[in-house]
Amino acid sequence: MKRIAITTGILLLLATTARADTLAGVTMPKIIVLRGSAMLLNGLGLREATIFNVDVYVAGLYLKKYSKSASEILDSKDLKYLRMKFVRKVDAGKMRDAWIKGVKKNGGGQHLALVKKLNAYMRDMKKGDEMSFTFEEKGVGVKVKGTSGFIAGAGFARALLAVFIGKHPPNKGLKRGLLGKR
Repeated sequence: MKRIAITTGILLLLATTARADTLAGVTMPKIIVLRGSAMLLNGLGLREATIFNVDVYVAGLYLKKYSKSASEILDSKDLKYLRMKFVRKVDAGKMRDAWIKGVKKNGGGQHLALVKKLNAYMRDMKKGDEMSFTFEEKGVGVKVKGTSGFIAGAGFARALLAVFIGKHPPNKGLKRGLLGKR
């Protein structure tokens, strides 16, 4: 009970100084509570596609403590949460292809069977739709347009998060933003 009171007090103090951050018209809170723990918005990143840099989604990465180091975040056993809000329509098939390519490019090829499970959750997204991932040591919680599930697999959480902040992200601005460097 004492821990909850302290956490609540810290959240209230932090919430009075900065409530939210905005990028490309998408606003996300600076602090969320996930499983009873305060999670801090490490950064917001914008996914841009094609040579015309078309805005696709804004992603927010929440961590227990701030970090600008991709390797530190990827190696951490702490809970991590990534929320994506789409700013345009995206076909489910394109997202499925992107997950496969992203995991392969970032060294997670051994997890492709689990990417197939992830791809079963994909739906056509339209402006305003959301997708989120809760990264744990034992796997990834997935939520797509209100449908939730869990994909168990040691190392899969790291492989999926590496798609966003690994050596080969979809675009460098997305990675920089999620690492709080925009």
